[in-house]
Amino acid sequence: MDALTIFQLLQVLERGEHTMVVAERDLKGVGTGVKACDPLPTRWPCGVTFHATGSAPEDIPFSVFGWWLFSDRLKRLIESEQLHGITFLPVEVVNDLPSPIQRYWYAHFECIAGALDRERSTVAYYGPDRSGPGPRLNVIKPVLHHEQACSQDFFRLKEYWPTVFTSGRFRDLCMRERISGASFRVVPLV
Repeated sequence: MDALTIFQLLQVLERGEHTMVVAERDLKGVGTGVKACDPLPTRWPCGVTFHATGSAPEDIPFSVFGWWLFSDRLKRLIESEQLHGITFLPVEVVNDLPSPIQRYWYAHFECIAGALDRERSTVAYYGPDRSGPGPRLNVIKPVLHHEQACSQDFFRLKEYWPTVFTSGRFRDLCMRERISGASFRVVPLV
């Protein structure tokens, strides 16, 4: 990854016309607690399903529980550009009709970096932590330690797993191919 250009991947609901929901039964035993830092199940279940209401989702539809879903088109572009740090696992997105809208993929980001500079970042603490007592961290504007940032094209923070960071290569690919559903914010490095 170009050390001078790390971007935070942000979701955009361009038209605001759809939402996605998932029921525990639709996750086929994987569970909503699956996080980027968790080991993947040894056998990915068939038929993991998300439900869309409204218009069809975009290239990066609204994520649920920190699950990022990428379209088949975006997956193929990432593979053709040979971007690193991501694994794709199949999911289905359906609307009111029983047939899938198109093939989507759960984007599992493989690299976890302990790079957050808590002193320079804007953070908030709220509510009890799900994994134990105490407040939960919410990173509002991250600042990262350059030395600890992952060298892959995608990574998440050990300190705050919902946030995804990308290389300039991925951002440029999204801009060039007009990938919908994402925006990018430059992340300061120290």
